[in-house]
Amino acid sequence: MLDRIAAWIFRFGSIALLSAMIGLICIDAALRGLLSQGFIWGLDAVGLLLLCFFFILLPHSANGDLHVRMDVFYGKFAPVLRRTVDLIALFGAFVFAALIGWRALSGVPYMMETSVGSSTISIPHWPFSILIGLCCALFCILVARDFLRRAIRSAAIEQPDNG
Repeated sequence: MLDRIAAWIFRFGSIALLSAMIGLICIDAALRGLLSQGFIWGLDAVGLLLLCFFFILLPHSANGDLHVRMDVFYGKFAPVLRRTVDLIALFGAFVFAALIGWRALSGVPYMMETSVGSSTISIPHWPFSILIGLCCALFCILVARDFLRRAIRSAAIEQPDNG
């Protein structure tokens, strides 16, 4: 079920965000070219959309094992070392996303109280922070599940057969 949620968020979220970014950039470029005046807030809006796009991709990347590896070295590792490196990478990814997600969600009350936003566009930042926190939470759940599966599989492979 979590896999389907991550895939749905990836499919629809990425299409919506990319479409919005492309639309804003094209309209802004056309206005600048034709009327010599674009959106003052265009860069901030596209920046927020790009930030959300990055975090919407995280759960799907964890689910599909799509993270970046140094294949130059990784391919030469022995299977035991590969499994160890994978577990270390998953642990690091979990810590990274957990800290970002925690910080994003813990800052929401302050953002709501003080109306944190951009000086060029009157959109509050707290909804974006909630989206980032929730995407990080889903990413952490998927990474923890993958970590446990790999650790159990690795322990089973390394145990001698007693039968």
